[in-house]
Amino acid sequence: MLSTISLIYDPLGLIAPFLLHGKRILQAIGKDGVHWEEVPDHLGMQWIKRREELRVLARLKALRCYKPNDFGEVHNFSDAITLAYGQCLYLRMKNSQDKIHCALVKEKSRVTLSKLITVPRRELTAALLSVKVSAFLQKELQYGTTPKVFLTGSELVRGS
Repeated sequence: MLSTISLIYDPLGLIAPFLLHGKRILQAIGKDGVHWEEVPDHLGMQWIKRREELRVLARLKALRCYKPNDFGEVHNFSDAITLAYGQCLYLRMKNSQDKIHCALVKEKSRVTLSKLITVPRRELTAALLSVKVSAFLQKELQYGTTPKVFLTGSELVRGS
């Protein structure tokens, strides 16, 4: 299991939703103190199902041209649940005919720690991750003073 997940190179995080399930299974195995030779049936079945889903990735295609000369805003979405948190960043562009195009640039997700952390804390962590990814990409893509929009479903984060 670990070798399969570790072999997948995903620097932009575009397949993070697929990998997150496998990481959760690994976390459950470690949390329960199970030996690798004795993986419980329910976790083994989940792993087999998730491994089969990874075959779909062979058909995945991502368009990588997303920065025309005069593009619009950068939109960052972040969210958290009990098991994980994450963010995704899109460039939102509008042409001279007012047609809008959005391009996914980067996603990032994390499995939450085994210790109990409140959902509001996870929401804040996801928002912080969103700000860090936006700052990193602003520097790397050199898109200057492009307006940035940060979106979250968390009232706590919006009030901070």
